[in-house]
Amino acid sequence: MLSEIAVIVEQHKNTTLKIAVHTDTIESELDCEEQSKAQANAIKKYLVEKCNIAKEKILSTGMGSKEPLYDNDSAEGRAGNRRIECILIY
Repeated sequence: MLSEIAVIVEQHKNTTLKIAVHTDTIESELDCEEQSKAQANAIKKYLVEKCNIAKEKILSTGMGSKEPLYDNDSAEGRAGNRRIECILIY
C-alpha cells in the first residue's frame, strides 16, 4: 500500500503528501498523541528510505484522538477512529 502511495506522489511532482495518524481514546490524550506521531514518522521514514520520496515532500502529523469520526463509546466506533489519512496537497 505504501509503495502505491509513493508512485502516486511521484506522478504528481508538484504536490506534498500529508500523513495524519488518528487514534481512539483508550489511552490518555498525551499517549495517543505520542503514539500517533511515532506512527506518522515511521510511515514517513519508510517512504523516504524505501521508496525514495524526498523528505521535503512529506508532512507527518500525529492527531491523537482529537478528530474522531465515530463515537468512542463502542468498539466499532473506536476501530473507525484508528486510521491513517494520506492527503495530496496541490
